[in-house]
Amino acid sequence: MTIENIRQGEKQSPLKWLDFLPSMGGYIGGLMLVGMAILVVMEVVRRYIFNSPTNWNMPSVVYLFIALAFSSAAYVYNKNRHINIDLILVHLGPRVRALWEIVITLLFFIFAVAMTYLTAREAFSSFSGHERAFIGSSLPVWPVKMFMPLGGLFLVLALVKDLILKTGSVLKNLPEKGKGVFSEPAIILPVFIAAIGISLYLTTVNGIWGGMILLFVLLMLGIHIFPAMGLVGISGLYLLFGGFPVLNTAVPVTAFSALDNYALTTIPFSCWPAPCWIKAG
Repeated sequence: MTIENIRQGEKQSPLKWLDFLPSMGGYIGGLMLVGMAILVVMEVVRRYIFNSPTNWNMPSVVYLFIALAFSSAAYVYNKNRHINIDLILVHLGPRVRALWEIVITLLFFIFAVAMTYLTAREAFSSFSGHERAFIGSSLPVWPVKMFMPLGGLFLVLALVKDLILKTGSVLKNLPEKGKGVFSEPAIILPVFIAAIGISLYLTTVNGIWGGMILLFVLLMLGIHIFPAMGLVGISGLYLLFGGFPVLNTAVPVTAFSALDNYALTTIPFSCWPAPCWIKAG
C-alpha cells in the first residue's frame, strides 16, 4: 500500500468528521483575506482621494493576517499543501516510507501540541488583561491572540486523524518491503532517528551550528518546513535558555511578532490571483 492509497482511503474513513473544524478554519481564513482586501481598498481611497488616512487600518490588516495564518494552518494540512523536501523520501522503499510518514506526522503533532499549549497560556492571559496595542490605534489584541491556540487546536485534530489513519492503514495492510538498503526499516529508521538525536546534541554544544544542522536534517528527512523550523526553535530555547519558563514566554511572543509585519500581508494577496486564473482557464 502506497502513501497515495492511504490518502485516498481517508475519504471513506469514519474519522472524516474531524475535518469539520479544520475546514471551518479554512473558511475563516478566507473571510479574513476578504476583510484584508476591503480594508486595504478603504485605506487607499481615504488616503489618496479624501486625504483622510486612519491610524487603525494598517494594524487591522496585520491582525487579520495573523488570524488568517493560524486559523487556516489545519486546512492547509488537510489539503496536503504544507511544503516539505522529498529528496530522500522518493528513494525509500514503500514500507520504510509508510513507516517514516507516521514518524513525520508524529513530529508535526508534537510541535502542534506544544504550540497550542504555549499560545493558549498567552492568549488567555491577554484576554484576562484586555490587552490592547501600545502604539497608535489602541486596537484590542486579545481577539487576535485567541486565534493562535484555536488554529493550533484545529491542526492537532487534523494530525490526530492523520496519525490514526496512517497507523491503521499500515497495520491493516503493511506495504511491500522493496529491494535495497533503502527498503530496510530496521536500518533506515534507526539511522534517521539517530541523525535527529545527534543534531539535538550538537545544538547543546554550539547553538547556532547545531540548530542549523538540526534544521537541515529535519528538512532532508521530509519534515514539513513549518514544524521543522518550529521544532528547531522550541528545542533550542529549551536546551540553551532555561527550559519551560523560557518556552512559556518566548514561543507565543515569537509566534505573534513574527507575523506582526505589514509587509508580510502582501503574501496572501500575491497568491490569491493564482487560483482565480486557474478557475478562469
